[in-house]
Amino acid sequence: MNVKRLFLKFAMLTLGLATLRAAATPTPSYLCRDVAVPCSTDTSFGSCGYEYGEDCHACYGGDGSMVLNSPDCN
Repeated sequence: MNVKRLFLKFAMLTLGLATLRAAATPTPSYLCRDVAVPCSTDTSFGSCGYEYGEDCHACYGGDGSMVLNSPDCN
């Protein structure tokens, strides 16, 4: 009987810790949006960040140029 109660307490503690860890870990955002949003830099047309590793609020031009905090992408 005591072994069963101890096991149950251990299982509840493990579940509680796993829940706390999941709540504390931010979910990575791999995509900023579902579709490419057009924007323009000083030198070319491009799209707001939507690929992994790109800033969602930046405009990435076709020639490699970039504008951070582009009004089109906010």
